[in-house]
Amino acid sequence: VVASGVAAGVAVGQRRRGRQAIRASHADPLAGVPETAWPLLQRAEEAHPSFGWQDIAAGIEGWRRALESGHVWEEFDGANWPDKELRELWAETLQNLGLPRFTRRYPELIDALLHRLLEIVVQLSEAGFSASSKASQARVGTDDGVTSVPLEGNGDQSAQESQNGSEMQGKADELSSDMQTESLAEELVREFREQWEPAVEALNEAEQAFGLGGARSLASSYTSDGAPWQQSAGWEAASKLREVLTRMPELRDLVRRLGRRSALRGPRRRLPAEMETLNGAGGVAKSMRAPAETSGLTRSGCWELMLPAEAHLLVHGRRRSCLRALHHARRVEQALLSYNRASWLEVPTRELLAQELRPADENGPIILCLDTSGSMARQGGAPETFAKALVFECLRQAYSQARRCCLFAFSTGVELQQLELDLSAGGLNRLLEFLRFAFHGGTSLDEVLLASVERLGSSEQWRNADMLLVTDGEVPKPASSVVAALQRAREECGARVYGVVVGQEAGEVMAGLCNELYQLCRRSASNANTNSHVDPTDWTLRRLRQVTRSARQV
Repeated sequence: VVASGVAAGVAVGQRRRGRQAIRASHADPLAGVPETAWPLLQRAEEAHPSFGWQDIAAGIEGWRRALESGHVWEEFDGANWPDKELRELWAETLQNLGLPRFTRRYPELIDALLHRLLEIVVQLSEAGFSASSKASQARVGTDDGVTSVPLEGNGDQSAQESQNGSEMQGKADELSSDMQTESLAEELVREFREQWEPAVEALNEAEQAFGLGGARSLASSYTSDGAPWQQSAGWEAASKLREVLTRMPELRDLVRRLGRRSALRGPRRRLPAEMETLNGAGGVAKSMRAPAETSGLTRSGCWELMLPAEAHLLVHGRRRSCLRALHHARRVEQALLSYNRASWLEVPTRELLAQELRPADENGPIILCLDTSGSMARQGGAPETFAKALVFECLRQAYSQARRCCLFAFSTGVELQQLELDLSAGGLNRLLEFLRFAFHGGTSLDEVLLASVERLGSSEQWRNADMLLVTDGEVPKPASSVVAALQRAREECGARVYGVVVGQEAGEVMAGLCNELYQLCRRSASNANTNSHVDPTDWTLRRLRQVTRSARQV
């Protein structure tokens, strides 16, 4: 049975390969060759006549199919182009770089690789053709010189010796030409490896940061001017920030809370509890007014929902008054064991300090307001490092959860920077440039708060956004009109303002602006003024106790 199954599998594979060969024979032979490489195809044929352009096109198509499948083109799979030495050297280089796994996920890279391979073949072929021509001319000149000299005596022996010497010289020239070609091939492949190593490192970093598929914009824009993979300093900074986030998971948990909105249906998540109120932003709260489902057991004083065991006390209380008294006491205390028939309703709510499991809709957008003043570079650069780490984490979660993310970078004396954070080629370039940016200037909240309020009211999609304000606490009091505009936006849109203060002092201004305020400070105050390397394990994020459940008036 096993043998018959193997034979059937082999037969199916043969038929599949036969169908592919038939389709390939009828297809356009240039279909697998990038149009930009057609001139190189012609030059390769002229410099290496042993391979016609159809053979070269078929070889390129074979490499394309292999790379799309995530492996190199091997000899057992029919590989016959280019020459064996170059083919093995090329395949080994691709495997050492780890490119086949990227070409499988990002076929956009294949055209650039095949174009480079064709360039190497053309350079080698033209160099080999030139060397062989010079060797032939040298041999012809030597032969002419020998035959033009008159010989006396042993003429036949001298002629034979001259012919042998010419043959040996030709073999030596041929060997020297082969060695030069091999050396040139190694040099060209080494140049290719050095050119692609930064791109592979960027692809690796992008996938580690954003998951599988996170490097698609890098692959699609590889050949464009100013491609994101060329910013090696930015990717190095991103790698360090990713390490900081790995060692401080509380920062990731904080970003995960941003932009979450309750809904009637959806996966249950732990979110701040909400209570129904007469005046408040729209939300979702449990209500007994619509008993649409039974979600468990609870305590209540309602006879209609009590369990039969509670009614049993009332029945037997006719003969034993103590049981009846116990039943009525539990009813007055709202302690009767009852069915929980409350359901979620969309009503005006206010947020509580407690948390509960409640249905949640898709995460809303994120508005990140980042203080880029010079004071953020103090304490060994820790505030600047953690601020950039929060920017990086906001982009990571916005990408993984298909959310929008906007960054406002503010400081006095510098125009307010507004960056749309996404994984497009332009978005990655903006992010990498920002990660290399050194903070400077003073601090002013007015412009950034007004820009955030404007963004909240710009469209329905941004109405569900939450704001994250990151600073070192040294912020001036904003104008009363700005605070009033922010308060109106909070009431109309239900937006929450989260604050992160990096330092020992939170300040009254931040406490008055934020619904939830967090302090990122050193675990030991004795090292507060050192300028050593930022160690995330020396820092902790803690939530400050709020005076009221909502932001106070500044």
